[in-house]
Amino acid sequence: MNRIALFLLIILLASACAPAGHSNVGFKSDMNQFLGQYGVSTTDLKCSMLGNGVNVGPEAYCLLSLTQADVDAVVNQLGLRQKTDIAVSWQPTGADCWTRLDFHDPLDSQWYLSEDNASNLVAENGVHFVYFRLFYKPDSSEGCISTSYVPPLPSNN
Repeated sequence: MNRIALFLLIILLASACAPAGHSNVGFKSDMNQFLGQYGVSTTDLKCSMLGNGVNVGPEAYCLLSLTQADVDAVVNQLGLRQKTDIAVSWQPTGADCWTRLDFHDPLDSQWYLSEDNASNLVAENGVHFVYFRLFYKPDSSEGCISTSYVPPLPSNN
């Protein structure tokens, strides 16, 4: 009987320690699919979901290589607006591509922002993004996408 109780306790503890929400792998796959809807295909997408150090949170970012044509396609099709001033006033705030030294200078990088909860920030698989921020360094073709990620609810089938 003690072995069964110990086994159940281990399973309970393991499930309690598992991060809530979607995994980095799921987020990367969903971001690849979302970008693919706009004709952007990348094999070097490096993504990370952020959180409070204990649980994975919805904020996430991806580093990737982009051409100017890719940037133009995403900007135009998502209706992103270019941010040209250096004041960071968007909400929600937190870890973001602009906190990375690579993308902090708008004189060296292009910054593009979506409207929050825009209707076009939805992937074909039901994933949606609360916001979408694209940072791009034309000289090196480096890009960074910051977003708040909401995976689809599991179906009850």
